Amino acid sequence: MKLKKIALRGLIGVAVAVALCMFFSGTIENITTPKVKLAKASRGKLVEKLELSGVLAYPEVEEMRLSLPAGQTLTINRVNVRAGYPVKAGDVVLEASVTGYEAAAKQAQDAYDAALDALMEIDRKNEGLTLRRSEQTYAETYAALRAAARATARKKTEMDVLLRAAKLSYTDNAYPDGADEATVAAIDAYRAALSAQDEAQQAFNRAARYGMDDAVWSYISERQSAQENLDDCAEKQVELEELRRTAATICAPRDGVIAEINLKQGDPYDGSMPLYKLTAEGSSPALRADLTGVDKNITEGMSVTVSVGGDSVEAKIASLGFTESGARCADVIVSDEILRAAGSMYALSQDSVKLTVLFKSKQSSCLLPASAVRGSGDSRYVYTVNERTTTFGKKKLSLSKMTVHVIAEADGVASIEEDLSYYTIAYMEDRALRDGSDVMEYVE
Repeated sequence: MKLKKIALRGLIGVAVAVALCMFFSGTIENITTPKVKLAKASRGKLVEKLELSGVLAYPEVEEMRLSLPAGQTLTINRVNVRAGYPVKAGDVVLEASVTGYEAAAKQAQDAYDAALDALMEIDRKNEGLTLRRSEQTYAETYAALRAAARATARKKTEMDVLLRAAKLSYTDNAYPDGADEATVAAIDAYRAALSAQDEAQQAFNRAARYGMDDAVWSYISERQSAQENLDDCAEKQVELEELRRTAATICAPRDGVIAEINLKQGDPYDGSMPLYKLTAEGSSPALRADLTGVDKNITEGMSVTVSVGGDSVEAKIASLGFTESGARCADVIVSDEILRAAGSMYALSQDSVKLTVLFKSKQSSCLLPASAVRGSGDSRYVYTVNERTTTFGKKKLSLSKMTVHVIAEADGVASIEEDLSYYTIAYMEDRALRDGSDVMEYVE
């Protein structure tokens, strides 16, 4: 009986010793064996994300100017808009006044009074002079010819200004290549004035055949010059008053968006620069991305995600072109959805906007986390995981080094040429790995 108790105690001791050995050996193994995460390769097309920075731009704009008489300037009293503001036809953009209006109005009135006095004096000196019917016709046709010649000169000046700005030359019976609508209209107006002058010249020539007394001719020519001077003075008064009224409320001629306005309260304006720039009729503002240094093939119609106002809006690349500095760029039209997300056009103009373009590879391949692919250059490899079972039925994991060829990498994903779909790949280890070493799977 005593021997049985001794044997039982021995067996219990051996069992405890074995258990302790197994416990401590497992603990040591846990401490010394590298922990890894396991990944399985998937097949698919690599998607690369390209992030661009878009800024509000205006592909087509129209310069808004105000024509001023020579030597006349305006003073800007109020600016009601900023770049990025939408306007409707008739909205007051600027308020201004004619600089030195009172003095200019007095000068114009004094000039008119002097011209009227001069004309009346000519009539007084020649009050006894009676014109025959032929002489009256002569006077009328002479006045008409001078008026036609003056009109032709004005139209030629207007045409020449536009031609010179476009670096074009006038051609008889044709329009220069590249002439815009305004230039074509100016050419038509000049040709119409030339035709009217030619008719006036023919009428004058017919009237001049009958001859005229020198005193009558002197009166007619002197009075015509005085009348033209009076008409010019009256026209200047009208121009000054029209300018005063127009400058008081400078309005948008049509709907659009203010693309640029550099004037501020108190600034002078002499007509040499635009008052402001408005988006061209039929055009829309765009988010413009600078493509300098981008080696991807960006094309028109590509989908793009616009991140604005905390939202993501899907859009497309509307056009490709170059900036004024010669940099390649892509434009995304500001749609109603983008505008709603931003809150306003002005808000869009205050900061850049993230534009995301996705590129999907044409062919499928094995995809792995980029961190699972080791090495650099042409020497790339992965660690595949082999599983075996020990004598005691415990599963063991070991590594094998496998050379791979990386096609491309994007956003933490690597595209692999080899088919790794049958392998388990080790990565995100807690210590250095080597070929053939045992590992344990990291379990959270």
